[in-house]
Amino acid sequence: MLEFLPYSEIRSLAEAIALLKDVGPANAGVLVDALHLSRSGGSPADLAQYDQALFSYMHLCDAPAVPPAPEEVRSEARGGRLYPGEGGLWLADFIRAFPPDTPIAIEAPNEQRSGLAPAARASLAMSRTRRLLEEAGFK
Repeated sequence: MLEFLPYSEIRSLAEAIALLKDVGPANAGVLVDALHLSRSGGSPADLAQYDQALFSYMHLCDAPAVPPAPEEVRSEARGGRLYPGEGGLWLADFIRAFPPDTPIAIEAPNEQRSGLAPAARASLAMSRTRRLLEEAGFK
């Protein structure tokens, strides 16, 4: 899986797809992270432009709807993410943009929660994610 990062050489979904087309591996795809999609200027609607077989799982987190200054995007990604449902991203639409039953991995490093035990962070992430899924009408 190729993951694009807005602060790397492969900065967007379109660039990741273009690289895969150029290289042509039969078993590769694109990992789409909600934060990176947002911060690269993308939206869930962008996923519909490509073969859904390229997207075998997703990274889910939340963040404020308004991006930070460009020089802060990396630090937000590495330690300022929110758990699903705590921010302003379009997460319900993001999840709906993937094929049904696509696995979801929560990736939400947050420096403010670093003092919590791993089990407590996992429990909080799961409860927030379940609430988001229920509110969005997912079963």
